[in-house]
Amino acid sequence: MIIEEIVNIVICYNNASEVMEYYSEILSLDEGKNIGYVVVINSSSEDEQRQLEQFGKDNENVYVFNPGKNLGYMNGLLLGYRRYRDLTGNLPKYIIMSNTDIAFEDKAFAAKLLSRNYDSNVALIGPSILVSELNSYDNPVSDDRYTVKQLNKVIRTHNTPAIREFYVTASFLKPKFIKRKKDFTSRNVYELHGCFFILTSEYAEILKTLNFGVLLYSEETFVAENAYRNGLKAYYDADLEVVHKEHSTTSKLKPTRRAKLIAESMTWIRDTYFVDGEIK
Repeated sequence: MIIEEIVNIVICYNNASEVMEYYSEILSLDEGKNIGYVVVINSSSEDEQRQLEQFGKDNENVYVFNPGKNLGYMNGLLLGYRRYRDLTGNLPKYIIMSNTDIAFEDKAFAAKLLSRNYDSNVALIGPSILVSELNSYDNPVSDDRYTVKQLNKVIRTHNTPAIREFYVTASFLKPKFIKRKKDFTSRNVYELHGCFFILTSEYAEILKTLNFGVLLYSEETFVAENAYRNGLKAYYDADLEVVHKEHSTTSKLKPTRRAKLIAESMTWIRDTYFVDGEIK
């Protein structure tokens, strides 16, 4: 039996083919055969469910869990980690939580990660993220913790009908014209991009006891804020890099629906963790 030092947890939301294709991407890594792959089915057709169940049977390192309902992105990922721990008893060194529209141009990615010796207070790690279709980079998202004023501005913007659709649409168009260059400075930050982040086992054990209070969006702030509350750090590692192909199912949401979910999630973050800019 392989002792998996890295586990990658993903969500299936009516995209079983992409979920299985992403595992091929993981297997292309130098350490790919030693990486566990956890799939949580938030939504699928009966045919997709059968495909994924067979996929799990055919691959020793693949674990497929079906909670029977849509838990949302973050709660689905957390359920996947809990179920994996309960089933295997294994405590991996690193837990990747990611979209399935990810590619690895650097086939030594996993080997590099395992060779790292991060400070003991590092809870989560984010790589450089190349958005392939835009030739632009994500990460880090924010060096500094947000203020209540900043959160309220986001909430108002996404709650105001006259501007929310324009704002959401503009946020997609902006990267097409303003390219973000790669940040080559590895450092402690506050928030990392939610499409691909890495938890240490110690931090994953903290997060698995929590519940994310909304369906979608602001997952990266939830992860960042709970690290902050526990005196831990997020670390941007510029020497690690993944490619984001941006085929995620959330990108198919209409602007009005997206704006509503963003406002709801950020309101929950504010009300749960912030009072006058301080931790509750």
